[in-house]
Amino acid sequence: MKALALFLAALPLLAAPKAEFIYDSAPFPSCHASTIVEIAPGELYAAWFGGSDEGEKDVAIWGARRKDGKWSAPVELVREANIPTWNPVLFFTRDKTLWLYYKFGPSPQTWTGGRLSSKDGGKTWSAREHLPAGVLGPIRNKPLLLDDGTI
Repeated sequence: MKALALFLAALPLLAAPKAEFIYDSAPFPSCHASTIVEIAPGELYAAWFGGSDEGEKDVAIWGARRKDGKWSAPVELVREANIPTWNPVLFFTRDKTLWLYYKFGPSPQTWTGGRLSSKDGGKTWSAREHLPAGVLGPIRNKPLLLDDGTI
């Protein structure tokens, strides 16, 4: 009987995944390379690159937060001066830091890596940090967090 009660108590957690749009309209006609992460139970943060078209100089990294069942309006997170941005990757660490890795440059062959971080679930962000030459950070997939805390 206790097992049945435990199973029934867990049923709300087994809800079917829900498909939904983050926004109805946005200040860019094209977007690509989305990434999403859970930042708290029931809270999500998503990012993508958007602009006039992939590889154009106006392409920036955008993000939105889902809280209480609703998505915030998209906000511009990163824009490099006259250089397109590419492939954001979100990563949430044990210390509750939300990391955003991204690439910038005219083409994948000339990319430079960048990152910023948030300690408050994406409400505010650190200054942009360019990664060392030759280090791009994660391109499409989240990094692995080892048991000792190393990324």
